[in-house]
Amino acid sequence: MKFIFEKYYRHPINKYNGSKITPISQKNIFVVIKVELDDNELNNIHDEAKKLAEDVCEKNPSGDIRTEERKLLSSFCGLIAEKVVKQLITEKLMLIKDYIEIKGANVSNENFNYESHNDIEIHLSNDEIITIEIRSSIATKYDLNDILNKDFDILGSYTTSYKSKEHNKDYYFRIIFHNPGDYGYNPHLKKWEYNKRLENAFKQEKNKALDYFKNNVKVYFVGGCTFDDLENYGEHDDLKQKNAEYWIIRPITKGRDVLEILEILEKDILNKLGFL
Repeated sequence: MKFIFEKYYRHPINKYNGSKITPISQKNIFVVIKVELDDNELNNIHDEAKKLAEDVCEKNPSGDIRTEERKLLSSFCGLIAEKVVKQLITEKLMLIKDYIEIKGANVSNENFNYESHNDIEIHLSNDEIITIEIRSSIATKYDLNDILNKDFDILGSYTTSYKSKEHNKDYYFRIIFHNPGDYGYNPHLKKWEYNKRLENAFKQEKNKALDYFKNNVKVYFVGGCTFDDLENYGEHDDLKQKNAEYWIIRPITKGRDVLEILEILEKDILNKLGFL
């Protein structure tokens, strides 16, 4: 797994009226991490995802039935997101690795279209636990700058008609699977049609599915927020999903970039361990 830092200018705007939004941080540069996975990693994740997909909830929050390929794709993306975050946290906290244990909880695909949600727990040597929820989305927008500054959110906790309450986590991290292809240049191609191409690729045998993924999708860890950020700066939205309500920070650049959220997490852990 290889991590490549990329920087964008932070200028969050309201996607509905174009007005400027005040970010939590005043830092002008917004740093994200592009993740490159090798063939062996992708093969192993696909195998693991096939097993997990068997237990995925049949319905999304809107009550729509998921296809088998959608469940596989969502599990696949969710596993990538979890492994990316666990590896980054491990590298960030290498100096105190003997004081912590990072555990992946479970892959949950109860979120909406092309969304998956994973939980990570960091168990400290003094028996305290820090919880992280990872939300991942597939984005077809051609310009990643628009994804960050306008079109996508940091997703917090949510409720649905069949999941009335979700326990709040300490942190919420955001992963984007950028799948633009020719979508930005093809006026006749609807978003759902382009998303369907990726979903249909996962109907095929593993090698063909992974070839399509490698040639069309880039993986980004784009930052996140704390629970306090959600309380102080978040808003509620159904995100066009009936019977669901999400707590969000909109857009992504209103929240914390990768460097900020990992720094806050590290200080939180050191403080809880009594080193600060």
